[in-house]
Amino acid sequence: MKHIPALLLVACTCNVHAQTADELPTGDKYAVKAYLSGLFSPYNNDGYNWRPLAESRDYIHPSAAVMIRTQRGNFHEFEISNVDFRHTDVSERFKDPAGGYYYRPVYKLSSTRIAFRYEYIITLVKRNNTRFIPTLGWAAMPYFDRFAQIPYISSNVPVTTTTLGIKSFIVPRLQVNVSKKVFMDMNVPICLLDMGTVRQNIADPTLPLRNQKYSLVDVQLAPRYFSARIGLGVRL
Repeated sequence: MKHIPALLLVACTCNVHAQTADELPTGDKYAVKAYLSGLFSPYNNDGYNWRPLAESRDYIHPSAAVMIRTQRGNFHEFEISNVDFRHTDVSERFKDPAGGYYYRPVYKLSSTRIAFRYEYIITLVKRNNTRFIPTLGWAAMPYFDRFAQIPYISSNVPVTTTTLGIKSFIVPRLQVNVSKKVFMDMNVPICLLDMGTVRQNIADPTLPLRNQKYSLVDVQLAPRYFSARIGLGVRL
């Protein structure tokens, strides 16, 4: 008789453990996901972090990610956010002797932008057969930007701007299970911090050497960087 309380305690412990295990998602450990991201303020006009010639793909672009489920039912997500190489001729309007106007290229703009993202996603509802699953993520996005202005006319000078930095986000999410294998993910990343090093090289022989090259460290809290994303995922 004296062993009955101990046996009941063990049984209760096993029962609680079984219930907790049942509450965890039983889906597969890995998933792949395709995102479509909308960016509402892609460029800063702060004088040194130069971002000219925004195009439609600067505001809406695809990306790909891999998710790994942890034993607690949360997720690690690794994403290739942006890989973009571009060459663009930039033209200006000139006035001819007859009073008309014509356009001609004045410089070529070469740009390179690369960004990756890691996110830890906390699942707020850990139950089976749940269609709508709210989650909350924390993300870090290291990035590299380089813009090179190569002149076609002597009145312009070569200018190169390079930025190496990292952005930090908190990400409210809603996952919608379409089927056992397919799900949608809607999220709105909120940028908390943008920290980086900016280096600019202005090859202007009329400037003193100390003014042709400079670098600085820029830290922005809650920068004006607004985005929203929708993803389609498949569990493997």
